[in-house]
Amino acid sequence: MSQEGAKPTRDWREIAAEAAEERDLQKLLELTEELQQALDDEMTRDER
Repeated sequence: MSQEGAKPTRDWREIAAEAAEERDLQKLLELTEELQQALDDEMTRDER
């Protein structure tokens, strides 16, 4: 999933906290995908 042109990702901690409380499986799946992207983005920033 490409994030080009998409809004900046939220901080992974915020996403993880929301995912920990989520009970809807579809929303949880979306949150885990968003979390993965946020972590990937953070690792990319750290490598620079």
